[in-house]
Amino acid sequence: MSAKKLFAGIELGGTKILFRIVDEDGVVQGDRRFATSTPAQAIADVCTALDAIACAEHTLAGIGIASFGPIIVDPAAADYGRLFPTPKPGWTGFDLYAALREKLGQPIAIDTDVNAAALAERRLGAGRGLGAVAYVTIGTGIGGGLATRDGILRGSLHPEIGHVRLRRRADDRHPSACPFHDDCAE
Repeated sequence: MSAKKLFAGIELGGTKILFRIVDEDGVVQGDRRFATSTPAQAIADVCTALDAIACAEHTLAGIGIASFGPIIVDPAAADYGRLFPTPKPGWTGFDLYAALREKLGQPIAIDTDVNAAALAERRLGAGRGLGAVAYVTIGTGIGGGLATRDGILRGSLHPEIGHVRLRRRADDRHPSACPFHDDCAE
């Protein structure tokens, strides 16, 4: 019997990490869920989960990561997979791509969690068959992704719609939850 290829999918969210391994036939081999804490702990959790699920007769062929942002998602960029300033303690400047590549040595693709969700909805969900799907999430932060027939809408970064500036009412004295702006949707 020849070894089956395994593919790992990681959703790195603001509060939790979801991890799943499937084989080349799409059969789930295992999954895990853990809290998003420090970068070092996240990498350790992913490696532990991979070791617990993967076995000798299978080969890990690739890893897909859907991460909270802001993160550099251009594979041609020298700092692909590096997080920009984020309110998540310890994550600003963390090079997710390099850390996982060093530990696992496998092909890795990184995009934002909202881009992955938009693409999944367009291909498999409520947006199947549509030309474009916009996906907006309100959770730990506010994010948005756009999937079209041609793929994911990208620029040099991804859209950070939570940091869109809002006009406050004159009597609005509520403090902002965003450490970067006093008047954005976050």
